[in-house]
Amino acid sequence: MATIEHKIKIPVAFNLSEPMVQINKKTTYSNGGSRTHRQYELSHLLDIEGKKPRVDGVTSIISSQLTAPGLDYWKQDWIRRGLSGHKGELTSGSIDEIMSASDKEAQTSMEIGNDLHKIISGLLTDSNPYPIVSDQLRPAVTAFLRWRNQYSDWKCVGSEVGIYNYEPAIDIGYAGTIDAVFARGSELMIVDWKTSSGLYDSNYMQLGAYAYALQRLVQEYTANAPSNNGNSHKIPFNNVEARAIRFVNAYPLDDNGKKDRSKAKIFEDQVEQSESIDVSFWMDAFLSCYHLRDARKSKVKTHLI
Repeated sequence: MATIEHKIKIPVAFNLSEPMVQINKKTTYSNGGSRTHRQYELSHLLDIEGKKPRVDGVTSIISSQLTAPGLDYWKQDWIRRGLSGHKGELTSGSIDEIMSASDKEAQTSMEIGNDLHKIISGLLTDSNPYPIVSDQLRPAVTAFLRWRNQYSDWKCVGSEVGIYNYEPAIDIGYAGTIDAVFARGSELMIVDWKTSSGLYDSNYMQLGAYAYALQRLVQEYTANAPSNNGNSHKIPFNNVEARAIRFVNAYPLDDNGKKDRSKAKIFEDQVEQSESIDVSFWMDAFLSCYHLRDARKSKVKTHLI
């Protein structure tokens, strides 16, 4: 099983104007990208042992405990189609190819999502206002521009914003990257762009964890904001909304009316938007997942009687 590791730095812009600290992100890929693990080093903090604390990524924590809806059926469907379409004797090589076919689709889907994220980030930050867009993604970009026009009164104050929550007193620590942060008056809105086939509970847990972390960081920065002539530079935000935005897409159908996953996804020029989630509720759901992960790490001794 090949594993590739790399480290990059992500700015944590919790003051929403300039990076205050940096965290190191290490991503481990295995099985053709079907399993990922992200770990972050909070380089500006020290734990009780005087070391820089390391925390796992939100998506890594969630995916380690929850299985995406239909995932097992999706993998089994790839195996069934691979076996039915195979001619000749099954060899170890052909078996590996059939078993890993779903990984190739997962890798392709991840690359499509990354490409769209880069395009949107470039448009939001004006770092790439005239991107080269493939025919496949053109409807999705059109959908984004329509959405952005509808929310034009919300100012984009951050794209690919690093976020973390570190509460050692209650054994909580995690980090991640918010796709986009918008502000309007005293309100903040975080958005997570999705190119999946649907919106799921795991997406809302992710948003809940991010929004809660952002609230804490804004409160911390506000409390410690520097003063100028006695006037503290406070952040006037008192509410954080969180939404998932899915770019509607589907695989074309074959002659039998079934999804033809051997062909490219087809995007539509519209998005599916969640309502602003209940941050407290979905943060609690994430914490249940977080604590379950920790519980499974502990060893319960047993004995025969």
